[in-house]
Amino acid sequence: MINRIRNTIKIYQIIGDFTEVFLFPRLTNKNNARLLHLVRTERIHFKSIRNQGLKNLASRKFSSFDTVEALENSGFPYETHNVVTEDGYILTLHRILGSNGYDKLTGIAEENRIPVFLQHGLWSSSGDWVVSGTSHSLAFLLSKNGYDVWLGNARGNLYSRRHKWLCPIKDSKDFWNFSWHEMGYMDLPAMIDFVLKVTEKKQLFYVGHSLGTTMCFVLLSTKPEYNDKIKAVFALAPVAYLNNLRSEVLRHLARVSDRLYDVLEMTGYHSFMPKNGLVSVVDGLLSRNTSTLMNNAPLILSNLSGYASEDVKKNLKEVIIAHIAAGTSTKVLAHFAQSLRTEKSFRQFDFGVEKNIVAYGQKEPPCYQLSNIRIPIVLFYSKEDWLSTMEDVEALADVLENSIKGNLIRKKIELNNFNHLDFIWGSVARQNIFNDILTYMKTF
Repeated sequence: MINRIRNTIKIYQIIGDFTEVFLFPRLTNKNNARLLHLVRTERIHFKSIRNQGLKNLASRKFSSFDTVEALENSGFPYETHNVVTEDGYILTLHRILGSNGYDKLTGIAEENRIPVFLQHGLWSSSGDWVVSGTSHSLAFLLSKNGYDVWLGNARGNLYSRRHKWLCPIKDSKDFWNFSWHEMGYMDLPAMIDFVLKVTEKKQLFYVGHSLGTTMCFVLLSTKPEYNDKIKAVFALAPVAYLNNLRSEVLRHLARVSDRLYDVLEMTGYHSFMPKNGLVSVVDGLLSRNTSTLMNNAPLILSNLSGYASEDVKKNLKEVIIAHIAAGTSTKVLAHFAQSLRTEKSFRQFDFGVEKNIVAYGQKEPPCYQLSNIRIPIVLFYSKEDWLSTMEDVEALADVLENSIKGNLIRKKIELNNFNHLDFIWGSVARQNIFNDILTYMKTF
């Protein structure tokens, strides 16, 4: 544990130094200047923590969010399943079987329940869909309305950090050698096929948030036969194009991402923010009553994903910990950064000219064939989302419309302060997203 803390501090220093030298000098507005001051202040806190003794830090019990615990406390019957991908990753699926008293209200027999598959976003897990409790979480609302709910976990996150022959620590370089391409191309088919086999159904509904939508677009583009296995897709804050990303911090970070990725790879850091590493230390900082980081969390969120609603602000610590605690690979982030730098392009990972020729037989990575997608899709997006911007989503919609034709629905959220996180958390999401999903499901 002590060595992990030392490594955490090392990676924090690497990123902190890199940020100050390459990123923040290029940022000009007042919010970004405040953010730079915040980063420097928190790095001082890290040094203070280190000087207090690594043993004290290692012995702390950090708070966390656990999907299974949330399901236990909900009173909803549930199951946990393991699925193995074709390249050996062991993924965890959580299933909500029913809702006790609500089963009688819906009048839907268990064998007639339509399966719904929910896929989380970046740095996250199945916890996204249950963190808001039984009244406001989409997973529970779907179950109450008679659906068979399945929660996916992509490779590398808290619940899917196992492999048949690779160890995430000892075989770190090989284990974490994946981007969101593998998540869509290998993880989703394994999980979807498992759900359909267990439920003995031919089709399911798919709901994805952020990265979860990216994975689905990859799947349907590369394996078009899955168009026959999905009744409809509900894409919350969909991400394919990133050319109009509004976060100045992330835009500048993307410009230097190749150098940062090389530094992390050379120093052996192939994963980013695993639960037992950096996030645990961040959680410790969040727990301080006087924490600069906690007091400025709305500032951090607004610089990354847009201005947060009151719902997100009210549960800020729980939301942050639930969202970033699950972990992912550095290659996933590098792949998104590449998307931001390529004009209106949704394509596979760019290894560089020489490696691209070996991997793809061509100098440039191939683009995903979005024209292969032919099932109904509902795109939920917001004018206040800085990550999945209105311009990028509408550009995606224009492309999809050519193949989907009359089965594409654009659902724009006009609310102020409805950002990237509001699509899945809180009462605002229920009123403006979840109720519409339930309505649309009855029409497909």
